[in-house]
Amino acid sequence: MIKVGDRFKTIRGEEYVVVEYLNYDNVTVEFCDDHRYRLTTDGKYIKNGQIKNPYSPRIFGVGYFGVGGYKAKVGNPQVGYSRTPEYQAWMNMMSRCYDKNYINPHLYSDVMVVKSWHCFQDFAEWYYTQRKDTNTELKLCLDKDVLGDGSMYSPEFCCLLPFKINSLIVSIPRGNRLPGVVSTSKGRFRVSYSYGKKATEHEHEKDAHLEYLNLKLIQIRNLANEYREILRPHVYETLMTKDFRYKFSPFFEKPENRIG
Repeated sequence: MIKVGDRFKTIRGEEYVVVEYLNYDNVTVEFCDDHRYRLTTDGKYIKNGQIKNPYSPRIFGVGYFGVGGYKAKVGNPQVGYSRTPEYQAWMNMMSRCYDKNYINPHLYSDVMVVKSWHCFQDFAEWYYTQRKDTNTELKLCLDKDVLGDGSMYSPEFCCLLPFKINSLIVSIPRGNRLPGVVSTSKGRFRVSYSYGKKATEHEHEKDAHLEYLNLKLIQIRNLANEYREILRPHVYETLMTKDFRYKFSPFFEKPENRIG
């Protein structure tokens, strides 16, 4: 017999209490956490713990699905399922920050996800609105560096960018040289060949590096103009005016986070 006030636990050890009993097939329980989520189900599932709490932090011990209309996957059993763009973006974000087995954990060791985005439904609402506003079928990437300093994933500091712009802003350490610099056969230095073969040769490595930084800023602004129609106005303006040299150089300080 089940009665109001009885307490049970899920197979994951999450406690819930019976708050209403109509009959054995209609039992309402409330989870004993901050969200106090309620559900009504069959008594046999109540007793054996085979119920799920949508606010249970199952994703890397932090993220949870939440309650709402956004889905994690689409498709059908015959053809197979695929992740929705919003769920893929959310999982990638959570993995970077909280997956201990992430391929490059040192790159995100100081990066956090704002607490509200631990909930997939909250993130998906933001993502859907951003995606709809861009009005494009292009692949868009979740970016935290344009509007912020790269240390926080949040609605204030994130935007969606075309892949070309996002990949250009990402900084990946390469070798022992200053970023963007290669040495010549004459023992001098120049900007790497990906920035054109007409680059000036320099006696000092730092001078070649500074030339690389200027070319990088030009590239970012050229792409901003190319994709201006699908960028939000404040994102475009930031791409055109922000000094991104701190991303690629040890000689420039990281700016403080600001709201874009």
